[in-house]
This record gives sequence, C-alpha cells and structure tokens, in this order.
Amino acid sequence: MGVMKIGEMYEGKFKVYAALHEESKEGWIWISPLNGIENKKWRVIKIIRPDNKKKIVVERRIIDKNFMSIYNDKKHTKGNLKEGEDTKNIVMNYNYRALLDIHTGDKVNLIIKKANMWDRFWVASSQHPNIFVKYTVWLGLISVGLGVVSILISIFR
Repeated sequence: MGVMKIGEMYEGKFKVYAALHEESKEGWIWISPLNGIENKKWRVIKIIRPDNKKKIVVERRIIDKNFMSIYNDKKHTKGNLKEGEDTKNIVMNYNYRALLDIHTGDKVNLIIKKANMWDRFWVASSQHPNIFVKYTVWLGLISVGLGVVSILISIFR
C-alpha cells in the first residue's frame, strides 16, 4: 500500500537501514522522498511508531541518487538500499533505532509529522546521539536560569 499523506502527516511502512558509520553520531535520518516532505517546513520531523507509542525528533534528509550511490558502494552496505513501490526506506543510526525499538531490516509502520517548536528545540537535542550536544543544551538552560535569577536578585535588592 505504501506511504499515504493524511492531512499534515504521513503514515505507512518503511524499511529500516543502518546509517553509515561516519554518520553514527549525527542528528539526522535519511528518508525516501514523500510528496511534500521536501518542503523546508518539514526540515525537523517527529517520527512515531504507533504500535508502541515511541517517538523521535530528528532532522530529515532526503534519499536521492547520490546518497544511494554512496550508501550502496560501501563495503558493509553494498547494494542493500533499493527503492520499492510498496515500502519506503528510512536510514537511521543505532541511537534512533533503539529509541523507537526497531532493528535494521525491519519493515515498520511509522507516522511522520512536522515537529513543533518544543520538539525542535528540546526533544531533538535531548535525543541527539552526540553527548556533547546534550551537554551544550543543558549548559545553555542552566545559563539562562542563572541569568534570570541574577536579574531577579538585582531587581528586588
């Protein structure tokens, strides 16, 4: 049946592939082209696995011929990635597969939505596979909190 657009979301079966080693710490996934998802407003997406309600928020990249050529030329992924009519592909690193509780080679039903502001700034960074991104976000929040406290102290002193 493939992937269908339903209002402001996409739902359907995706075949899961492992990310390339050099992208294992990146905060993005690669996804087959879907009608409209290439739009800039869909740069950061929320992916929900409806059967277990787990979700991730990531930057999306579109699988094109260049990516397929690079992916399929690698030693460990040689010729694996193919476009099918009934199933679309999604390429993601271990971190995001673990958060969704899916495995390489699975064909899994996913819902894809445009991420809202909270998801883009907080959820995406808290789920990022690079620990330094997570630390930076926490340090930023602590800095803002200390700044607010210091302003309040100076006002009410």
